[in-house]
Amino acid sequence: MVRRTKRKPKIIQNITIEKMGHGGVGIARQSDGRKIIVSWGALPGMVADVMVFKQKKDFVEAKLYHVHSYGEEFTLDRDAVRCPHYVFHAEDGLEHDGMGENKVGCGGCKRQILRYEKQLLLKHAIVKDSFRHIRDLIEKVWMKPFVPAPEQFGYRNKIEYSFGKYITNESPEQHHWQMGFHKQWQFSKVIDVDQCYLVSDESKKLYRTLKEVLRTSGLPVYDQKTHQWFLRHLVVREGRNTGHFLVNLSVSEKQLEELWLEKKREEFKEQLLKDKYLQETVTSFVVTVNNGLADIVKGEDATTYVLRGEGTMYEKLLFPKESDKEHLTEVSFRVSPFSFFQTNTFGAQRLFQTAMDAVGQIEGDILDLYCGTGSIGLSFLKAGKGERVMGIEIVPDAIIDAVWNAKVNGLEEKSYFVAGKAEELIEKDQYIAENLDKVELVVVDPPRDGLHKKVVEFLINLKRERDFKLLYISCNPVTMARDIQLLEGDHYKLRSLQPVDMFPHTHHVEMVGVLS
Repeated sequence: MVRRTKRKPKIIQNITIEKMGHGGVGIARQSDGRKIIVSWGALPGMVADVMVFKQKKDFVEAKLYHVHSYGEEFTLDRDAVRCPHYVFHAEDGLEHDGMGENKVGCGGCKRQILRYEKQLLLKHAIVKDSFRHIRDLIEKVWMKPFVPAPEQFGYRNKIEYSFGKYITNESPEQHHWQMGFHKQWQFSKVIDVDQCYLVSDESKKLYRTLKEVLRTSGLPVYDQKTHQWFLRHLVVREGRNTGHFLVNLSVSEKQLEELWLEKKREEFKEQLLKDKYLQETVTSFVVTVNNGLADIVKGEDATTYVLRGEGTMYEKLLFPKESDKEHLTEVSFRVSPFSFFQTNTFGAQRLFQTAMDAVGQIEGDILDLYCGTGSIGLSFLKAGKGERVMGIEIVPDAIIDAVWNAKVNGLEEKSYFVAGKAEELIEKDQYIAENLDKVELVVVDPPRDGLHKKVVEFLINLKRERDFKLLYISCNPVTMARDIQLLEGDHYKLRSLQPVDMFPHTHHVEMVGVLS
């Protein structure tokens, strides 16, 4: 038997990061002119060694291996780094991660070492690069400065933790019960964490309590390599304006002895239900049994049952009324274990308010083609914009929540929600077809892939028939730029473009555009 030796990774030394690209990657060049796309926290002006992990004909993909120096425009603020799991890609002589050589971190919050105003400048560069192919259109519309996030830490209302058996921590040996986040690039390794500074103080406290209860339960963690054992994920959702908490524990019951499992589950349930802090804090606790191989909370055949509470929680968004700016109006939302809700509550309030200001007065109906749980359309109605909302959403559970949300906000008679693909229902749904002549605002907040080509065709044809405004909210400026280029012409003109930051210390951006 011939034993193969592991190939030594290729290291490209002393490259200079020229600029930022989409997805927060750094762009550099090799001596022969080929592009190098550098991930894992690259910054413009940085001089570094990079490790190549993918070779293409015209470019290579690499990740930071060692940093020699940072650009002059980036004054680093190490004192601003709160998280003990933050990885410093350091200059000579300082602690650095490399590929796990000296320090282990989860790999998130890469921009934490930069002052916030510098983070926004980087994001603005990412947006400009994303729109470079339609620069002539963008130059006609002044792109406004970023709307900053309301909070730089503690802003997430949802966080997913993983359990792991093959773990890296501060030492290289395996640990058999750890809980935290996947190490970047290594799906089978989980970094054990005590807290994450992207969630609120109460959410951190809840995590630490649940971790201790689960650790002492005797229930084993799921093994990513053998696909056996029990604990897989823990999802914590928080109502920032309501104080509600919804906890979803994802487990696998495959190849476990039933009597042993039943005994351990009952012991855990008893421990969970008698804990005074958890009783006072957790609104609903559900368990999702997922025996699938994919590393996700809910597989195709997964089932979810309620351990405590109603299995849902409520959250509110607060907005000034159109007719009374001094007083806030509340929009209530039911949040189910798998329904989509904006991950940053206070950021969503700012994002939606930015969108309301951008579209101006709306008297007629609103058509929302990717409505989710109805958060945008119902918020607009409660704030005094629009007469009715018609929403389409591909996820049936989200539509169930949308109908419920309309009811609890007193908008049941002013809303119509239907489950299905937007590209299909815009032509097939009779109710929507009969009321298109009353639409004054169309809202699209598509997934990262952007608008389906049939949705683009529908929007172009509808614009030929009647006048309305198009509000485009996007988490991917690249596909947004592509869609705007397809829409722009005789019938659509880009009127405004506004970037909004909802996720500090990351490369993610939200865009609000209005076409009419």
